[in-house]
Amino acid sequence: MFRTLIFFFCSLFAISAFAEVKVDETWKEGNSRAKLDALHGKQAPAMQLVDLMNSNKELKELIKGKIVVVDFWATWCGPCIRSIPHTNKMAEKYKNKGVVILGVCHPRGGEKMKGLAKSKGIKYPIALDKEGKTIKNFMVSGFPDYYIIGRDGKVIIADCKNSKVEEAVDAILKAEK
Repeated sequence: MFRTLIFFFCSLFAISAFAEVKVDETWKEGNSRAKLDALHGKQAPAMQLVDLMNSNKELKELIKGKIVVVDFWATWCGPCIRSIPHTNKMAEKYKNKGVVILGVCHPRGGEKMKGLAKSKGIKYPIALDKEGKTIKNFMVSGFPDYYIIGRDGKVIIADCKNSKVEEAVDAILKAEK
């Protein structure tokens, strides 16, 4: 019991002790910046996902205490499909640094998600937003769209530029040190 309490309080301290990263404006993308910027620093909307693949954990366990890069994608999106090899590399690069890449698949074409994941070799965890509620709550406007959530569950960057995701994650990790 005592060890559990110490671990709990140490975990709380570790999460709250992370330095806040200054978001570089060049990392941001999207047309509705005022709406998207309103998400920054707020608790990330709940994710209502099904059919989690490429993880031996439940979603809640998978993302708990991690920096989460949410990759909103679709089976019918050419740029999304072309980005899979790079996203696989990012997932591998950051897997031992407390960062999880989570692909959230659009419901339209979602029935193809599992087959496409196998044929294209997706190695990072992905899940289906069957009802589109997660996409709506995150105000996703295009695909692929990347959102970065901190270890505390708060949105750091809503709609990060695809070409700036690694730069942003590296800066977040550096700020934690």
